[in-house]
Amino acid sequence: MLRAAIANGTAQRYCVFEAFARHLPRGRRYGVVAGLDRILEAVEAFTFSPDQVLSLLEREVIDIPTAKWLSGFRFTVAVLIRNTQPSEDLPGVAEELARRRLREEYRALARRDPSLARNLRVGRPDLPRNLDDGGLLDLNALPAEQLTTFAGLSPEEATSVADARHHLGRFTSLNELALYADLSEPTTAMLSEHAVFI
Repeated sequence: MLRAAIANGTAQRYCVFEAFARHLPRGRRYGVVAGLDRILEAVEAFTFSPDQVLSLLEREVIDIPTAKWLSGFRFTVAVLIRNTQPSEDLPGVAEELARRRLREEYRALARRDPSLARNLRVGRPDLPRNLDDGGLLDLNALPAEQLTTFAGLSPEEATSVADARHHLGRFTSLNELALYADLSEPTTAMLSEHAVFI
């Protein structure tokens, strides 16, 4: 392919490559990629040594023009990152972002002081209270029937969550909830924005 590109003068065109994992770790439903700088450094440092080029040439894998091209080859790396932050000018976006910030603040409170969060009834829209926590749902406390009302779970899913919670005692994370309650990925994704575990 490279030989043909050199022959027709297109070898200098920009190309796009993706780095991806072939398999997720066993039992994981999603992966988190970190250390992109290491990939970029490896790509930028990639080169063909004179011995490698000579070996390819001797085995007739490449021809002389391709060997010359590979001898001086270096990747030029550019990273394109798409801005995924929604515009606050759109109707409803500013309000929802404000509610998202509220949820994060009350989640932080629940981590720091679970007792206070329980007393304030964070994540308990089924109980009378004097706060707006941005719509958090305490999946360790909401009764099964309220999981259908407030969390949008089907009755079967709500029962599964309640049963798993009864056997486990309490959930510590959404991953744990999804695993023990056998929730689907779409359901887990739906819960992620509002879930809190107190």
